Amino acid sequence: MVRSVNVRLNNKVVHLKAHAWVASATLLIVIVYLKTLAPTVIGMDSAELTLGAYTLGIVHAPGYSVYLLLGHLFTYFPLGDVGYRLNLFSALAGTGSALWVILQVERLTLHRFAAVTAGLSYAFCFYHWSMSVIAEVYTLQAMLLSVILGALWQWQAVGTQRWLAGAVLVSGLAFANTPASVLWWPGLFWLFWRTPLRIQLHLADYGRLALILVCAIMALIYLPLRSAAHPQFVQVGYFDEWATFHALDLTQWTNGLWYISGQQFASFIFGYTTWAAYGREGLHFLHWLLIGFGGVGLPLGIWGFGHLWHKARNWAVGLALIMLFHTVFFVGYRAVDKETMFLPVFLLWAVCMGVGMVELCKSIPHPGQWVLGLLPLGLLLINYSYCDVSDFDYPLTIAAFRLKEAAQDAIFLATWGDAEAMQYHQITQNLRPDVRVINIFFTNPKTLDKLVAHQLDLGKAIYSTHATAVLSGSYRFRPLLYRYQLMPKALPITPEPVCSTTEIRCR
Repeated sequence: MVRSVNVRLNNKVVHLKAHAWVASATLLIVIVYLKTLAPTVIGMDSAELTLGAYTLGIVHAPGYSVYLLLGHLFTYFPLGDVGYRLNLFSALAGTGSALWVILQVERLTLHRFAAVTAGLSYAFCFYHWSMSVIAEVYTLQAMLLSVILGALWQWQAVGTQRWLAGAVLVSGLAFANTPASVLWWPGLFWLFWRTPLRIQLHLADYGRLALILVCAIMALIYLPLRSAAHPQFVQVGYFDEWATFHALDLTQWTNGLWYISGQQFASFIFGYTTWAAYGREGLHFLHWLLIGFGGVGLPLGIWGFGHLWHKARNWAVGLALIMLFHTVFFVGYRAVDKETMFLPVFLLWAVCMGVGMVELCKSIPHPGQWVLGLLPLGLLLINYSYCDVSDFDYPLTIAAFRLKEAAQDAIFLATWGDAEAMQYHQITQNLRPDVRVINIFFTNPKTLDKLVAHQLDLGKAIYSTHATAVLSGSYRFRPLLYRYQLMPKALPITPEPVCSTTEIRCR
């Protein structure tokens, strides 16, 4: 009796120590992310996604319905401004996926220190960390993949079908968020099909799972419903020559299919024309994988994958298929900022890296195993200054300045990111709603030329965030602070006096 009690007490102590390790690592990640979190929206897609969530609007293809719905809930948090709240959403998702790396490596290896080291290395990897402190969709996608794989593991370990149902449900939500997650399905199907528990499923079980998948994918209904409601913020459509925006009607199934299939950026999909270009992009990917984990992560991941192949081959094949299809597609995706689109690959590579760390530990005396902790520590120290955006409000400050300095009822031509930063002020703070902000991505050169001509004829001032070559043949660009004013070529140009950034903040 006494021996039984002692065994139970020892087991509780072991479990408490395990939970303490995981809790401490998670707390460290949360503290670092909060310390380096952006105070508001920044450039590129951050302002767009924030406005999309805030207004329940329509963002660029393929829609990110689940992100917008979940992000909208975060807009009600009584912390900071709307931008800060969406940044918190990314931090939470980033922490969740890093936590899964810790748990999964420990399940595979029963080596807690290697698991924590791998999870922290992923958390402080530049490509993951930089997306966890701003409003972006990538950390949510990585978290959804980690939840799917975690549920599949639990189904295999416990045998309860609700875990399988959960994996199917989240797979459908990931697809509704972005159909690119279909790239994971071959690997996920392999993990499902090679599980012995599969033979216990009956036809009715398959029917229920299919129904769950369909219901989850129905989150896409958000797009036509919100399109029909004509939300305040829409990022798919075009401006006509009278500066009127015509939103794409997503209630028409042909338009909806065009939209969710990513045809808005069709020229980017396998957009390279030579095999040499694809080879170059493949080398870029390997470079990102190499530097993302401090150089040692690549060989450790290869070593770990080899061990995983011998000890848990089904999982090795499943993870490899997910990484392969995802990598091949995005290597061929012709976008300038695509390195962060490989985040699901970095997530799974961190697991392989953790298994490799365990194998390395076997050849190192026990006291020397702590040297592995230098990897996440080094990544933390090296990447901190690059990922710390806690005082980065420059894009929003400039956007406010541009709006305040604009003439009454002016037209502002802006590039992607600049336009949304100004719209953020207009929508969330009602700052200068009289200024018409036009994202020139939604125009073509001929329409843009006519648009400028018509607005000048109406006597409106027209500004631009940059001197575009499309209009330089017909108009002159008067340099102003952080903007240009378009003028007919016949008029003389008088540059505006330059003032300091401090003066901008005060105006």
